[in-house]
Amino acid sequence: MRYLTGLLMLLILLLAGCQWAAMSPPPRPEPEPAAVAPPSGPLLASAQQALARDDLAGAEGYLERAIRLDSRNPLLWHTLAQTKYRQGDYPQTIQLCRRSNALLPPNASLLRENLRLMAAAHRQLGQEEQARKLEAEL
Repeated sequence: MRYLTGLLMLLILLLAGCQWAAMSPPPRPEPEPAAVAPPSGPLLASAQQALARDDLAGAEGYLERAIRLDSRNPLLWHTLAQTKYRQGDYPQTIQLCRRSNALLPPNASLLRENLRLMAAAHRQLGQEEQARKLEAEL
C-alpha cells in the first residue's frame, strides 16, 4: 500500500510539473545582433558614384573622410588606390594596395584585385618584371 501511495504521489508531482511547464511562457529567443553598416558606408557609396562620374578629386575626398572613420577597412584603401591609379599616381597606387592587403585575411578576393591593380601600376611605371611577378601570384 505504501508503494502505491508513493507511486501515486510521484505521479501527481510529475503531472503538476507538466502543468507548471505548460503555464510558463516559452523562452524568448536571443535577439540577433542588428546588421550595422560601417560608418564609412555612405561615404564609400558617394565615392563610387563620384568615380562613375569621373570626378576623381571628389572621390578622393570622400574616401579620405571615410578612412578617417574606418581606417581598418581594406575596401576603402583599395578604392582609394583605384582613384590614384586613374589620377596617374602609380607609386601611391602601389602603396595603397599594399595597405589594403595588410588588412585582408589570406585568400580574400580583394587581395587578387589589389595584385592586379599593383601589376598595372608597375607596368605604367615601366617595371615589367615587378608586374609579371605580381601577376604570377594571382
